[in-house]
Amino acid sequence: MIETGQVIPATGLHLRAKPEANSEILATLPQGTVIQIDGREGNWLRVIYNFKRGYLYKSYVDVLSLPDPKPPTRYILAIWTLAGVIIAAGMAFVYSVLGWKP
Repeated sequence: MIETGQVIPATGLHLRAKPEANSEILATLPQGTVIQIDGREGNWLRVIYNFKRGYLYKSYVDVLSLPDPKPPTRYILAIWTLAGVIIAAGMAFVYSVLGWKP
């Protein structure tokens, strides 16, 4: 699962260096900021924001879970010609020839 979150408070939210209320403030994220969630520690979310890794208190973040992306569908294609059969595999309009049978 890929998780992202969005900052809820209108006043913004402090990104902390450690999962502690009195930890150093690395940045203040404005309301509506979307962040990538990297992990969880108790009531804290470990996040990445502006190339910084820090912690946000999870009660102030709207967590959005996205399903893992599906791998692309592959197709096997057989093309009959007057000279024989071409076997190819690929996706959409891009195929690689796997073999030729006269």
